[in-house]
Amino acid sequence: MNDPNGVEFLIASKIAMPVANWHYRRTRGYAMRTLALDQSTAQGTLAILDDDKVILERSWTDSRAASRQVYSIISELGTSGMLDLSAIDLFVAGLGPGSFTGMRIAVTAIRAMALPGRKLTRGVSSGRALAWARLTVHEGGEALVAGDARRDRYWLARFTMANGAIRPITQWTLVGRQEAQPWLVPGALFLSPDWDRIPELGAAARAAGMQVVEGPQAATAGDVGRLALLEYRQGLPPEPMEPIYIHPAVFVAPRFV
Repeated sequence: MNDPNGVEFLIASKIAMPVANWHYRRTRGYAMRTLALDQSTAQGTLAILDDDKVILERSWTDSRAASRQVYSIISELGTSGMLDLSAIDLFVAGLGPGSFTGMRIAVTAIRAMALPGRKLTRGVSSGRALAWARLTVHEGGEALVAGDARRDRYWLARFTMANGAIRPITQWTLVGRQEAQPWLVPGALFLSPDWDRIPELGAAARAAGMQVVEGPQAATAGDVGRLALLEYRQGLPPEPMEPIYIHPAVFVAPRFV
């Protein structure tokens, strides 16, 4: 925020405007407006919602080289008049698991946009939002969300949903490729944003009697925003506003010349 040449400063100073009082607007029948951003996969998405209805959505193909293009998209939407940050009540970031660089930039952008007006922020696990969105369609049940953790490992978590509420059965966990079988529960949904990178796990899930949803599956910013607003209104505590990084920290000894 104190770097006049930084894109975060650009967003905060040139687009953001004074805070709008949400309680004042709600008493007069206005919807709660949410801006959600997810960059946990190669398909970055941004959505603006009035209550649970998406009124604007943008998507782009992300990469490590272009992961900061979200700032250009936000700036263009503001310049064109399609995005007024003073009208946003809740800012939401998808936390992953997934691309750590993309998630970190999403969290930074959400914090930068919310800061000038001291607006509400929430973080939502992108994988949990994916399970919630798909289980909503299936009217409840269980889901396994899995991804490629590289080094012959998967990241996994199991979820259950009843009465519209999504709950974790397990935490996000790293398992070796030979250790995944106990996670494959017959009848549960199998979902993965990394479908093309872990075809053997999808095949094993099908053989185990899971309901395999084929092809890459990822939460959209709309999914993330809807779940964040639902849980905010239910009074549930938010997840820590940090990217979900499952790999343990690796210490690299300093090199002295």
